Order: sequence, then structure tokens, then C-alpha cells
Amino acid sequence: MQDTFYTTDPSVVLRTHTSGGQILAMQERHPEPIRVILPGMCYRNEQITARSEIQFHQIEGLAVGPAITFADLKGTLTEFAQRLFGEGRGARFRASYFPFTEPSAEMDIACLLCDGQGCQLCKETGWLEILGCGMVHPTVLENGGYDPDEWSGFAFGMGPERIAMLRHGIRDIRYFWSNDLRFLRARSAQLARRFRRARRFAGRTRRAAHQRRPGGQGDRPLRRRRRRTAVAGRPGHGREDPARRPGAGRRPPGPRDC
Repeated sequence: MQDTFYTTDPSVVLRTHTSGGQILAMQERHPEPIRVILPGMCYRNEQITARSEIQFHQIEGLAVGPAITFADLKGTLTEFAQRLFGEGRGARFRASYFPFTEPSAEMDIACLLCDGQGCQLCKETGWLEILGCGMVHPTVLENGGYDPDEWSGFAFGMGPERIAMLRHGIRDIRYFWSNDLRFLRARSAQLARRFRRARRFAGRTRRAAHQRRPGGQGDRPLRRRRRRTAVAGRPGHGREDPARRPGAGRRPPGPRDC
């Protein structure tokens, strides 16, 4: 399905995807159930554009166990998309073909820019492709040492560069390999801001959970913050009302007063 690169060793070629790791994981972990993630580099001999590179990362996911169905695959990936791109993000699965899965599908999410209405980013379709997936082919299970009549599983593969482009609005995949300090510094600053916001949110969540803890200190209702300035004739709390200071309404001295 893809063209690759050959090396000076006739027995070595550079892989075009990480799906080959499935059989290695099954042979190593048989006969136990499998939940494994297989990241790695891939290489393809194709034209370099804003959306494709000759080298990129790929993340392979594999789950093998008794009574795993396509519903498990859809539920897992739909939850992943909503956690990454936001709650309520629409998702769909399109029938496709991959050599190691049957049936196979490609997963799309509602366009992040137009929210499914159609724009230039999604080519007026309203959808953006993020990954390929499917149920592990019975022959692959058998070669891995599992009886396909008793065991089943699903697999998926995605490119983290493509996910990052959609998540952060990056329009050119070549930025990841250009070593441009402007791009690296901008991404680092953006990720640092996201991390600080997430850390503050996690702190507030922990404090709220502690206050709601039954039988503990959190059972007491939260005291409202006392107002620090005077209101409607009532003395203020904590500091003096600036309007009541001596000379507050007096005009400041000017050149004519000197």
C-alpha cells in the first residue's frame, strides 16, 4: 500500500507502519490477554507536502482478549476523541481496508474550525480523518498463537504529528522536522501555558473534593468572603473606605494655589 526506502543491506527495509509490532507482541505475551501501545518511527517514499512527510511517528494500539467486539473498539476511540478534542465532539467510522484487520474502518471527527458545517480545512466535508482501525484479522491471531474461535481483538494506528496539527492548529507538518527555533519556542510557550492552567484546575478540583469529603473538615459550609469596603452606610471590614478619608473630595493643588 505504501512505497518504502531500501538500505545497503538487501535484507533490511524501513517500515511504513507500526502494524508489524502486533505479531511480535502476541508471540511474546501469549497466552495472556493483551493491552499494549507500540510507538515508533515510520518511513514512506512519497512527496513531501504540508500534510505528508517521508518520516513520521506512528502509535499502534492493540487489545486482544475473549469476547472483544467492534463495539469495544468504537467506544474506546470515541472516548479518546472526546477527551482529546472536547466533550460532544462528533465522530464517525467509515469502512476501509487494511491488510491486518477485518473489518477495517477509518475514524473522522467533526471539523474543529467549522464544527461540521464545511470549510477549506475539511475540504467542505465537515470531517477530519484522525486514525485507522479495525478488528484483528483471524489469521494474525492464529499466527500470534491465539485461537480465533475463542479470542478476538482490535487495533488502531494514528500519527501524533497529525493529531498535534489538529489539536493546536498547525498547518504544515514540515515544521516538526525543520528545527525552526521560532516554532519550537512558540509551541513550548503554548504547552507551558496549558500545563499551568491544567495544574491550577487540578488544584481547585482537589480542594473542592476535600471540602465535600463526608465526616471531615469539608462538611462545614464555606464562609463567604467578607467585603472589605463600606457599603450603604455600613462600616467596611478590613480596610477603610477611600471615600471616607479626610480630604477625599478636595481638589488637588494646582499652579494657581501656589
